[in-house]
Amino acid sequence: MGIKYQIWIILSACLAAFLTRCIDPFEVVVEEGEQRLVVQGEITSAEGPYQVILSYSGNYSKLVDGVAEFISDAYVCIHDDQGNCSDLFEETRGIYRTWDTSFKGAIGHSYFLEVILPNGRRYLSEPEMMIRPPEISRIYAEYHEETDLDPEGFFVYVDVEDPSDQVNFYKWETVSWYLYSWDPC
Repeated sequence: MGIKYQIWIILSACLAAFLTRCIDPFEVVVEEGEQRLVVQGEITSAEGPYQVILSYSGNYSKLVDGVAEFISDAYVCIHDDQGNCSDLFEETRGIYRTWDTSFKGAIGHSYFLEVILPNGRRYLSEPEMMIRPPEISRIYAEYHEETDLDPEGFFVYVDVEDPSDQVNFYKWETVSWYLYSWDPC
C-alpha cells in the first residue's frame, strides 16, 4: 500500500468523521416583556374618517402581522381645544374610526387622544397643535441602479424650507402608479 493511498484513507476518514459529528442545537430564550399599549393613529387637515389602531406590544416570536394583540371594546375619542370630542367606533378588531364625517382637523388648533381600555385604564395623549406644513419648493425623481442597500428604481425627493428655530415633525405619504404595456404579438 503506497503512502499516497494511506494519506487518502486518513483524509477520507477525517472528512467522514467531521461531516458526521453531532451538532448541538442552540435554544434561543426570549424573556417575556411587559405588555405595553401601542397606539397608531393620526388626524390631519384632510377630511376623515380618521383611524386609530390599538394593540399591545409583545415578543417578536408571538407577533401576528407585526402586531401582538389587538384591543377590542375600548373607548376612543379625539378631543380638540374647543372642548369637542369626536368618538371613534370599532370597525374591526382593534381598528377604530371616527363617526362624525364633519369632524376635521384645522391648522392652528390642538388635539389630543383619549383611550379607555376595557379594564378601565385611561390614557390621555399630550395636546399637539396642528401646524401648517412648509411649502414644497420642488418635487423631482431620480433613477438609481440597484445597490447593496437600495433596489433599482425611481427615488422621489421633495425640497422644503423647514424653520430652523422650531422642532417640527412631518409625515409625507405617496401613491405609486405603474404603467404596464403588454403586446401579445
